[in-house]
Order: sequence, then C-alpha cells, then structure tokens
Amino acid sequence: MGKRGKRGGRKNSKAITAQAATVAGVKSPGPGSQSGPQNRTGAGWDGATISPRRGYVQWPTLDREKDLPASSRIEIMRRVRMAAGNIGLVRRCLSGPSKLIGTARPQAKTPDNEFNKRAEEAFWRRAKNPAAFDFAGKLNFITWQKAIKASKFRDGDAVTALGEGPSGGGRIMFYESHQIGDGSSNGEKPTNLRDGVYLDKYGGRAGFRILKPGGKDWFNLRREDAIYHGDPDQHSRPRSVSGMAHAVSNFLDMVEIIADTKHAIKVAALWGVAMEQSMADTSKEEMNEALRAYLNVEAGEEGVSLPQVSQETGEILTLDKITQGGRVQGLPNGAKLSTIQDTRPHPNQIQLMAWLVRDMAHGRGLFPEVLWDLSGLNGTSIRYVMADTRRFIEDEQEALEDEFERVWLYFLAKEIKEGRLELPENLKGERWWNVGWQWQSDMTIDRGREGSLEMQQVEKGMMTRKEMWGRRGKDWEEQERQIMEEEKRMAELRREVLGE
Repeated sequence: MGKRGKRGGRKNSKAITAQAATVAGVKSPGPGSQSGPQNRTGAGWDGATISPRRGYVQWPTLDREKDLPASSRIEIMRRVRMAAGNIGLVRRCLSGPSKLIGTARPQAKTPDNEFNKRAEEAFWRRAKNPAAFDFAGKLNFITWQKAIKASKFRDGDAVTALGEGPSGGGRIMFYESHQIGDGSSNGEKPTNLRDGVYLDKYGGRAGFRILKPGGKDWFNLRREDAIYHGDPDQHSRPRSVSGMAHAVSNFLDMVEIIADTKHAIKVAALWGVAMEQSMADTSKEEMNEALRAYLNVEAGEEGVSLPQVSQETGEILTLDKITQGGRVQGLPNGAKLSTIQDTRPHPNQIQLMAWLVRDMAHGRGLFPEVLWDLSGLNGTSIRYVMADTRRFIEDEQEALEDEFERVWLYFLAKEIKEGRLELPENLKGERWWNVGWQWQSDMTIDRGREGSLEMQQVEKGMMTRKEMWGRRGKDWEEQERQIMEEEKRMAELRREVLGE
C-alpha cells in the first residue's frame, strides 16, 4: 500500500468534502456541531436538506403556544372577513360546512321519562326566545349554534359567557373573536396573558379578557363562566386561527386573476374591428371619405369631429349614416378589416383556478365537489365523497356537543335552583343532566333507495330504530310512540265505522 502524502489520504479527503459542501451552498459542519443547518446535510432526509434550488422555509418556532402572534391572527381574520363579503367561493367554504353539520336539539337521557319531558320543556321555555336566552336579545339556542360555527370557521374562535337573568334563569352573551384581546392599556401586562387569554400553569385557558368598544377598556371572564369555541386540533395554542387561513393567499390571487382577466375582456370588447394594411401601401388616399372620417374620429385626431360635410357630395356625414346597415365602405389598397376575437380566459387559467379551488376546499377538510361542483363525479365516487363528508360531519358534531352540554347543564341547574323544575328523589345524586343531541336529518340525493335499505336493515337487526330515525332528525321514541298511537286509533275507527 502506498504512502499517503499531503496531496492524498484522509486529510485531503476531508478538505475535498468540506469544499464540495461549500460549493453546494451549505457550510460544512464543524466538529461536535449539533444545531443549525449544517446538521441537516448528511442525515439522508431530503426534506430537511437546505438546497439552492428551493426557498428558505420560515417558521420561527415549534412552540405551538407562540407560533401564532396576535398580529398575524388578526390580519388573517381581517382578510377572511373581506373575502367573505366579496367572494362567493369563500362564502360557500364558510357556509357549506355549517349547513352540512346542521343544528342540534337536546334530548334528556335520564331513567325518569317524566323528568326528561319536564326538563326539555323547562329548557326550551328560555332557549327558544332570544329575549330570555341572550342578554343582547339577538340569539336563541338554534341561531346561537349557527353563530358559533360561523365564528369558528371565519374568525377562528369565539367565547360564550354564562350569566343569570332577572328571574334567576340562565342567559348567555356571545363574544366574537375580535372582542377578545389584550387591549391597548399602558399598564403592565400580566405575564400569563396571551392574546386575550389568561393561561394557567399547565397552559390551559384560565380566563379571557373581553374588550369593550374601542379596545381601551375590558373586563375579565373566568373559564368557569365561559365556553371557548375553537378548533380542537389547535388546542395547544391560546387562540385558534381562522379555518380559512390556509386559503388566504389563494383567494387573493384568484381575485387579482379574475379582475385582470375581466378587465382585459372588457377592453378588447371596446374595439369591434381593426384595419390591417400591408407595409407596401400605407396611403389613405383611396379610402372612402366616410370611413376616413369615422376612423379619424375614433383615433382622436385633433380638430376632427362628426358630423362633417362631405367634400365629394356635399351631404352631411353623421355616425348613423356611416355605420348604417347595407353600406359598403371603401378601403385603401392592401387593407382589410378584421374582427377582434378575444380568447380569454385561457384554458390554462381555468385549470389553475380549479386547482386553487381544490386546495381551498381540501384545506377545510372537504372534497371540492361538496362545496363547489359535483358535475365531474359518477355514482361510485359520489358515494365515497359522501362517506368522507359524513366522517367530517360526525367529528364536528361531536366537538360541538361538548359545548352545547355546558349550556344545557347551566340552564337546568338554574331552573332547579329557582324551583321551576323539580328534581325527583330517584335522580338526586345521579347524573340528572344526562343529555343526547338530535341533529338535523342527513343530506342525501337518494332518499327512496336509502329508506328502503334502512327498513330492511331494521327488520334484519342490522340497524336500530334510534339510528334510522336519527338520520331523519327525529326522536325515535316519539316517532314509534306516535306510530303505535295511530295504529291503536285506526283499530278503534274500524270498530266504530265497520263494526269489526
């Protein structure tokens, strides 16, 4: 084996490796280096390698508690609200999921059926009346649910305060995302206040700072007296960002593309025809006098206007006479008139817009066909899309039920305390607040086929009546009781009328 000299061997090999890394645009790591971009170059993970062929990835921190500054959250909220007021697609991305999820009605689920009935009646006495349900007198229980979904999808979050009305009954006050914040006071800011949320030592939300109009004054709201409406997937953050945050850049680009394309189409439409003339003969001497007058006016030549007196015939040339039907205009030698035909929008633009729509929809957790256009789907793909949509709906409904249960429990507790709802002895010490939620019926395109299949499944024991009626937004016990009462009454009518 030959002797390794200064020009070869391990030392020179290290120098070559370092030089190659420098040429590649990455600083070679020093001995013992554990951080920075240099430790990403030799690990084999292409996604972690810095490359001159790609832009630098900017994400300041991996701490979810700090990766959403208040300024960024507010700016995203402002842009989404602008888009919701001006762009139909964005409105659909916000309202579509809300309609799919629907609204829910409580069903008491204690062993005492009589108490269940009285509890639901006591709840709806207040919940159906905005004046009794909401301090502001704007929302009832159903419209409050819609406000929650709108705020979560559009702004990111909201807060409902639980309070007490003059008669001791429960009431709510709904605060939108922009009404929660640090405020603009010059006083010392509490160290645990993050974007309007007080954090406890575990990082949980201990309370909220509610801003009064103007943002200078506020009051604090304890978490025991509040319900926070946010995205469960963003639980590590003090605040949730808008559900359309991923789409902000896309819909702003769409607005500009559409505006520029529309402007180009309108500009092209202003010019009906163009005269083309060969370079061999640019003379206008043989042009018809009327056409020359018209073209000079259109070109905006100084001192030229209509009507004019014809030097050839002495008649008055007006725009109506020049452009009247059946008139043949003379053109100079080598000239011809051609119609301007605009081809915008280009098919590539249409494809780009469709891709942007897909990106925006998938970011909301739904197929774009559900929110925008179903025309490209067949029967099999529609069933798959609807199955995926059903999973999305169930996840959203489950998260909302936890928030609704707080209102149910609070309102019933107030009614029991004031003596308007008697708690039976057999439920004392038990979970008298047990409740289920009956959502609106599922959206379907083939109710007849599905209904027949469900009836067969019920008969075979493959589906419960509760599930079957639940898909229609009905309480199964009420429906089955009504069916039995009707059958009983029909038997009585047969005996009365037919003597059976």
